[in-house]
Amino acid sequence: MKNTSEINASVFHKQSFPVTLIVVLVMGFMALLSLFVLQQIYFLGALSKQIDSNQLTALINSSFRIQALGESISNGLQALRHAGYDGVSLFFLIRPALPIFTITGLCAVFGFAIYSRKRRIILKNLQDEERKIVNWIHSEVNHEIDSMHFSNAIIKAIVSQKHLIKKQKEMHKEDTTRIMHFAEDISHQLKTPLAVVRVACERLALQNDSVRVTAETCLSQISKMTDMIQDLLQLGRFDCQKQKMNFSLNNAYELLEVMANDLYFISARKNISVEIDGDPTILWYCDPYWIKEAIGNIVKNCIEHSADSPINIKFESNNTYNQIIIEDNGCGFEEGFESQIFERYSLGGTRRKEGAGLGMAIANEAIKMHYGKITAANRVEGGAVFQIFFPRFDADSIYS
Repeated sequence: MKNTSEINASVFHKQSFPVTLIVVLVMGFMALLSLFVLQQIYFLGALSKQIDSNQLTALINSSFRIQALGESISNGLQALRHAGYDGVSLFFLIRPALPIFTITGLCAVFGFAIYSRKRRIILKNLQDEERKIVNWIHSEVNHEIDSMHFSNAIIKAIVSQKHLIKKQKEMHKEDTTRIMHFAEDISHQLKTPLAVVRVACERLALQNDSVRVTAETCLSQISKMTDMIQDLLQLGRFDCQKQKMNFSLNNAYELLEVMANDLYFISARKNISVEIDGDPTILWYCDPYWIKEAIGNIVKNCIEHSADSPINIKFESNNTYNQIIIEDNGCGFEEGFESQIFERYSLGGTRRKEGAGLGMAIANEAIKMHYGKITAANRVEGGAVFQIFFPRFDADSIYS
C-alpha cells in the first residue's frame, strides 16, 4: 500500500500539466507586454530626431491625459493614413510581436495536447484501478491491495468492508445450512407418524366396510399433507440456494413427451389429451428433471381446471431464447389474479380449490434457476395460457 508522500507526489504530478500551461501563457503575455513597451520607447526615440525636446515633452504629456485619448487615437490613425499605412498595412504594428505570438501559441497547443493525453492515461489508469479493486472485493483472495489514486483511508475502508461482507456471507451460509437441516428434520419427523396413520387407515378400509369412505378420505388428506411437506422442503432448498442444477443438452420434444406420458393417468381420468407441437430437432441446454418438473406442474394445474378438452404445448427457439406456450380450455383466472398464480399458497383466484398452491411456485423457482421467466394470462377464447422463456446457451456459456 502506498504511503501518503507517494500519493501526494502522484497528485502533484497530475496537477503539473495545467500549472505548466498557465505558466507558459503568463510568460507569453509578459513578453508581449515588454515588446509593447519597447515599441513605444522606439517610437519616442524616432520622434526625438524629428521634433525638438519641448514638442516631444508636450507630446508625451498629452498622451498620458485620459481626456485627450480619443482625439490622440483619431489623430494617430489620420497620420498613419497620410503616411500610406491604411487597412491591412496596419499589420506592421503587430509584426514585431509575431514570433512571440507564434511561439506562445505553439507552446500552448503543445502543452494542452500533452495535458490531454496525460489526462486520458490517468483516467484510464483510474478506471483500471477501480476495476481491479471491484474484482478484488468480489474475489476470495485476502492479499493487500495498493493504490496510486486512492488514499490510505479509502483503501482501509474498502478492506474493512470486504472482511465484513465475507463474514456476513459466512454467517448467512451457516444460517441457511442450519435452517435447511431444521426443515429436513421437521419433514422427517412429520413423515414418520403420517406413514403410521396411512397404514392404520388402509387396514381400517380393508377390514371394516362401514368406515371405508372415512378411511379413504383420511388417506387422501394424508397424501396431500405428504406432498405439501415435500413441496415445502423443496421450496426451502430453493430459498437457501441449496438446489443445484445439472445442465445437459436434451431434445426438447423428447422431454415434453416423457412429461406428458408421466401425467397420462391423471389426464386420462378427465378425458384430456396433451398435444405437443414443435420442431423435433430443437435442443435445450437445461436440467432435464427440473424442466420436466416445472412444465409438468403447469400442465397438472391445467388438467385440474379443465375437462374433455386438449392441452396444447407449443415450443420454439431462436438465437436468443427458448419459448414454451401452454394453453388450456379451462376456467382460467379471475380478473387480476393472473400474476398471483406463482405466489406460494395462491390458487390464482381459480374456482376450484384443489391443491395447496405450491406447485406453481416450485415451477417458477425452477425456471428462475434456468435464468428464465413464466407468465400467465387468460385466453380470449377462454381458458389460460402460460408462457415460459429461458435463454438459449451452449455448454461453454453461463450454464457451464
